[in-house]
Amino acid sequence: MAAIGDVTDDDMESFAKAEQEEQLKAINKCIEEMSPHCREILTQFYVKGLKLEQIMQMRGAHESKDGLKTSKSKCLSRLRGAVLSSYVSNR
Repeated sequence: MAAIGDVTDDDMESFAKAEQEEQLKAINKCIEEMSPHCREILTQFYVKGLKLEQIMQMRGAHESKDGLKTSKSKCLSRLRGAVLSSYVSNR
């Protein structure tokens, strides 16, 4: 086993990449397990970069802007909790 002084920058970079890959796997798994409602809202807002008004028009739902904002916030909160729980339990 290498001593701490023997750890190279390449070793640290490899470790960081592996850690990031694990985090992304946990996030993707949790997104797949979300309700379609939450997955749609978060994808449209964070991935597609749509504004709340645009999402409301696309969804055709009779939801107020404040209601959609609250839904987005709750969905994001659930996702964060699920990811943290999943990531910690896999360690």
